[in-house]
Amino acid sequence: MALGVRTAEIIATTKPVKDTRTHLSDYLLSANATKNIEVGPITERTGMIVTIKASYAADATKGIKVRLLYSPDGINYDSNEDADAAGNYFEPSFSPGTTRQRSEIAAYVSPYVILSIINLDTIRPATISLWTVMVK
Repeated sequence: MALGVRTAEIIATTKPVKDTRTHLSDYLLSANATKNIEVGPITERTGMIVTIKASYAADATKGIKVRLLYSPDGINYDSNEDADAAGNYFEPSFSPGTTRQRSEIAAYVSPYVILSIINLDTIRPATISLWTVMVK
């Protein structure tokens, strides 16, 4: 078999360079609570797509917030206040009694990231699913 033919077979069967991970599936996030998901170390990737799905109670009054906290070493992370000031967060749309899903692209600026999911509602829990797709 010629080398060129074998190379063509490998290229034809190689999947795109991505890594999809499920971090939470129908996780019940208590009222006024935070769930931190550590992602890393991240190597040979340039970014990730963060997808979050949140289901809210009919009498919920607020939604959720996803904050990205970066770290150079997996120990020392950005503070919540500085992450907010830098705009390293997003808040999916909210409507009581609905399920909302949103995806955001996040660049890698350090090898470690914490995805901090905050339930802004002080009375009702939210049901959360979270995925990341690592892209090269």
